[in-house]
Amino acid sequence: MRKRLISLCVLPFLALAACGGGDGDTSATDSTSGSTATSIAPPTSALRSASGADLEMAKKLVLLPADFPAGWTSEPAEQSDDADDEAASDEFEDCLGVGGDDSGAADWSGDDFSMDSSEAGSSASVVRDEATYQNDIEVIRGPLLPTCLEDMFTRLLTDQVGTAPTAVDVAPLEVTEYGDVTVGFQVTITVSARGETFTFYADLVLMGKDRAEVFANFFGVGQPFDPALQESLLAKLGSRLDAV
Repeated sequence: MRKRLISLCVLPFLALAACGGGDGDTSATDSTSGSTATSIAPPTSALRSASGADLEMAKKLVLLPADFPAGWTSEPAEQSDDADDEAASDEFEDCLGVGGDDSGAADWSGDDFSMDSSEAGSSASVVRDEATYQNDIEVIRGPLLPTCLEDMFTRLLTDQVGTAPTAVDVAPLEVTEYGDVTVGFQVTITVSARGETFTFYADLVLMGKDRAEVFANFFGVGQPFDPALQESLLAKLGSRLDAV
């Protein structure tokens, strides 16, 4: 859960913060066309460590282009982490007081979706055993997660922008319950860079059932992600998780 959480929750936000929006040059697919983005084969290591059935299940638990209204575009997400991702993951694990990556999990990152200055994404994992799943649930529900998220956003944004954010606030986000557990946070970040001040919002939602874990993020610049659309997207994810 730790390495998957850092990749999902933080790295897309840093890309959004760097460009000030989600309308960069992409090879996006229109979500209303009924087509899906070209699949990316998972890394060889993922194929070795996870069962094929678990990987296929993870692929079915993410957001799809058809889930979005007209105007949204999508592009395939990277399916592996680089060295910077791994280093950030290790620091996040240290903050939470856990260690070791879940190499036995089947992980899948869904497409990245964007429209104007809003972005959304999701990923899913099917962990190797019940003990690993229960440990992840304890971390998700635990008191350290909000503080570690705040510390992580502060450090990574300082590295990205060159100056510490003016404010980082992590607050509980009320969300509908799906699966065995559903937890949400809204991260509000104020950043001053290049003579301008920006406010970013990141809604982070984590769900779990049996050995399956689903993570969703919703980003907005200047205002939070559209709450009605967010609720609709979470309902789609939740129904897929509940069907496991």
